[in-house]
Amino acid sequence: MKRYNRLPTISIIIPVYNAEKYIHCCIESVLRQTFQDFELILVDDGSIDRSGEICDEYVNKDKRIKVIHQKNAGVSSARNVGLHVAQGKYIAFCDSDDELLPDYLAIMINEPEKAELLIAGYQYIDENGEIMYSPHGYLKNEHIIVNESNVVNLIINEKIDYVCGKRFLSRIIRENQITFDNAENFGEDTLFVIAYLFCCHSVEIKKNIIYNYRNHEGNRLTGFSKSQYARLKSSNEKMIQIIEERFPDFHNKFVWRKRLWSIAYYSILSILGTKKISLANKRVLIKGILWDKDFSSLIPEIKSFYPKGNKILIRLFQMRSAELLVIYWELTRIKKWIKKVLISFSKFLRQVSIHFFVLL
Repeated sequence: MKRYNRLPTISIIIPVYNAEKYIHCCIESVLRQTFQDFELILVDDGSIDRSGEICDEYVNKDKRIKVIHQKNAGVSSARNVGLHVAQGKYIAFCDSDDELLPDYLAIMINEPEKAELLIAGYQYIDENGEIMYSPHGYLKNEHIIVNESNVVNLIINEKIDYVCGKRFLSRIIRENQITFDNAENFGEDTLFVIAYLFCCHSVEIKKNIIYNYRNHEGNRLTGFSKSQYARLKSSNEKMIQIIEERFPDFHNKFVWRKRLWSIAYYSILSILGTKKISLANKRVLIKGILWDKDFSSLIPEIKSFYPKGNKILIRLFQMRSAELLVIYWELTRIKKWIKKVLISFSKFLRQVSIHFFVLL
């Protein structure tokens, strides 16, 4: 293995916690990159499965890989530790259950340093790596100046959520002492991106799909606890504070209300989608959100937040019926299962027919 005597061009930071099922795929996706001048920093955040051992095994295989073991302190702490030791000119983040497409780093470093923040497209995959939803790409490559109007559009279009799928400059992070908020484990990455964004003059949007978010039962996107909704609202309040400090005359209440709607919407979808919560508990958790005073105040505006959305879902949200939402979701899930079975059966019949005619 070639040794790199100079500083790497880009540092990839991956916080790792109980990810033994996916960490192999994640690390291998980094090693398969078409651009190879990188360092990979794995921060084992007190895993109690084999994640730490697997990370150590890779250190012996590739000198570009560093592993740091720490007591469990949360994803924000793990990322901050990674930032502290990172030596690359650029910084990129990946979650331990996700995967990078082969050209991820090549696209990230292709833009000059004047592109202070680079944002690219992504897609969701399931436990087996199959694409689940339509890719979340962007219509075109864009150069965006950081001003009040453009910040509003970035927030509304959810382009600054998540640190993954983005490229940062180490210089800006160090000079402005930007870190992840250790008090936040939900929405912490959006807070980091906004703090970084306000130290930039411009942003580059790339339409390329280069990142795979894995959607499964164990991750934070599909998991849910009673306190998650409250913590997401808390991080939203911190985001508002950061933006209003930068733009004192910023009074676009629609942005904040749209964010609150998104928090409630995705929280409810995560409850509906998980298999770890009983139907009875799902109803209780969803009812708590639907009748939350902040969410209740958004009911008259739901259509403006979700103009092209599912009309049935919108109506059920307006009715604030947890029971009907659960029933609708289960019926939709059964419909998808039946469709999948029918497709498989149709393929089977075609194969049988082919063999039958061959025998004839």
